[in-house]
Amino acid sequence: MASENQKYRLKTPTLAIIILIVIILIVAAYFYSSSSPKGTNSSYLLSKVNASVSNATLSQLQLIAKNTTLANDVGLYVKTFPFETNLPTSDITMVNGKPTVVYYGAQFCPYCAVSRWGLIVALMRFGNFSKLSYMVSSSTDVYPNTPTFTFYGSSYTSNDITFEAVGIATRFNTPLQTPNKLENLTFSKFDLNNTLIPQDSRGGMPFIDFGNYSYEVGSLILPSIIDNMNWSEIIDSLSNPSTTQSKNIIGLANIYTAQICEITNFTEPVCKSGYVSSILRLEKAE
Repeated sequence: MASENQKYRLKTPTLAIIILIVIILIVAAYFYSSSSPKGTNSSYLLSKVNASVSNATLSQLQLIAKNTTLANDVGLYVKTFPFETNLPTSDITMVNGKPTVVYYGAQFCPYCAVSRWGLIVALMRFGNFSKLSYMVSSSTDVYPNTPTFTFYGSSYTSNDITFEAVGIATRFNTPLQTPNKLENLTFSKFDLNNTLIPQDSRGGMPFIDFGNYSYEVGSLILPSIIDNMNWSEIIDSLSNPSTTQSKNIIGLANIYTAQICEITNFTEPVCKSGYVSSILRLEKAE
C-alpha cells in the first residue's frame, strides 16, 4: 500500500509541472504574437500609420527599383495596360518644363494602396522620394488594412519628370487634400467625364495620368497579393522575381516605367531595358 501511495504522490507534481509548462507556453505565444511585426497582426500595422519611412527602407526600395536584372526577370507579367490617349506629342502635360505624372487617389482605397507600391518603384527609377510615410487602407472596406505608403507630406525630385499627387481623403474617408487645377482637369477629362469608360466605372481610383500619353482608371493588380503581410515582408518578397508580390508589383512598375519612358523620350538608361521594349511593342499590337 505504501508503494502505491508513493507512486500516486510522484504522479501529482509531474502533472502539475506539465500544466504549468503549457500555461507558460500559451502566455509566451500570446505576447510574442502581440509584439511580433507580422502582417496578420492589424494592431502592428495600425501602429505604423503616418510614421516616417526610414532612409534605410527607402534605400532598400531604391535598390529594388534600380535592379534591371530583377525587372527583366519579371518582365511582362501584368498583361493589362493603361489606356492610350493617342494625343500628339505637343499635348504632353508639362510642369516646370518637365513631363508630368499625375496621381489621384485616397488613403482609404485598397486598390490605390496596392498600386502605390508599383508607382513608387517605377518613379524611383527616374528620381528620389523623401518623407514618405507608412499607411494602411480602410479597416472597414474590402481588403482591410492593406499596407502601403502615402504621398501626403512627401516630396519627389527628378531631372526627367514632375510628379503631382493628391490624396482626396484619409483612411477614415474624411477630407484630406483639395486637388489643384491640373489634377482636377486631368481627372475630369480622362476619368470622371470620359465617355470611353462605362458610366458606372467613371470616377474610379486610383487614377494615374502619364503626361496625357496614357492613363489608368482603377488598379491593374489586386490588393489580395499583399494580404496578411507587413511592409518588411513585402519588400523582402520583391527581390525574388518568382514571388506573387514581385511578379505583380515589379510587373506593374515595369508597365509604369514604359509609360514614363514614352513621355521622356527614352532619356534614362532604364528605357533601353528589354522589358520596356517588350511592353511597348505589345501595347502597340493591341
